[in-house]
Amino acid sequence: MLTWVSWQDWLPLGKSAFLFFGLALVVYGAFGFARDSGVLTTLRIVATKPWLPTLRSGELMPLLDLRELATRRGWDLNTEDAVDLVHALNEAGVRGLVEFNGRSWHDHMFESVVRGMPRKPIGKDEWSNLMIDGSTFYIPPADNFDTLIVRRQPYGEKAFADVHLKRDQAERWLRTHAKDYKGRHANSKR
Repeated sequence: MLTWVSWQDWLPLGKSAFLFFGLALVVYGAFGFARDSGVLTTLRIVATKPWLPTLRSGELMPLLDLRELATRRGWDLNTEDAVDLVHALNEAGVRGLVEFNGRSWHDHMFESVVRGMPRKPIGKDEWSNLMIDGSTFYIPPADNFDTLIVRRQPYGEKAFADVHLKRDQAERWLRTHAKDYKGRHANSKR
C-alpha cells in the first residue's frame, strides 16, 4: 500500500539529511537546465580547451559574405571568375594568408550535431589535403552552414562546414592578393 510521506517523516533523520536531499534536488535541477540550455556544453569546451581563442562576433566573416564582397569588388561569379576566386581562396589557405574557421564534419554525424559544435581554426598545415567546395561560388546556398571545405583525399569527403574567415584578413586579402588571380582561368584558355 502506498502512503504519503510528509516532511515531518524526514525529521528523525535530522536536519542535515533533509538539507542534503534538498540541496541535491537543487543541483540536479540546475544541471538539467544547464544541459538543456547549452551552458554546460560551452563551459565544458572552455574548461577542456582553454587554448581555443575566443572571438568576438564581428571578427569572423561568413564565406557567403566574402562572396558578396567579391561581387561588389568586380568579380563576376557567374563566369570563370568563380573558378579563379575558389583557386585564390585555396591558395590563401595553403599559404596562411587568411585564417579559416569551420565546424568539423565527420560522415557519421547528423547535421544537427555538427551545427552545435564550435567553429575551430583550420590550421595552415591542414590545407595540404583540403580545398573549398566550389559549388559555394557557382550555386550559392541559402545558409552559410552549407559552405564546405572538403578533402582532396579521399576526394570530396566533407571536412568542415559553416566556413568563416577572419574579417580583417579576408578584406585585406581580397583587396591585395586575390586580384592577382582574377582572369587567370580565362587567360589560360587562350
